[in-house]
Amino acid sequence: MYIDDPEVLKGADNTYVVFGEAKIQDFSSLGAEQEAKRFASEQPVAAEKTEAKTEEVKGADEGEELSEEGLKAEDIETLISHTSCTRREAVKALRETNGDSVAAIIVKKHFRGF
Repeated sequence: MYIDDPEVLKGADNTYVVFGEAKIQDFSSLGAEQEAKRFASEQPVAAEKTEAKTEEVKGADEGEELSEEGLKAEDIETLISHTSCTRREAVKALRETNGDSVAAIIVKKHFRGF
């Protein structure tokens, strides 16, 4: 706790009266503020890496023709609704998990590079 520009008056018997605005320096918010600034400066770099990786994956997947044969349409729709992925990505995930929709959802949600 501190007072900017205090006005101090000495009274009788060694007593003091201090006038001014009392302020509290919150060290925890100071640290949080510094972390927020550091995080904000790292965000653009991470976003650029994610965009580059997404473009690479899209480029690799565009030429493939994926068949939905043997997969349930319900499983494909469930995967699309739970992971917000494209139909092509859903079919690919289901193929790689041998048609297990639960495993495909878990992998798509937790391992975005799948």
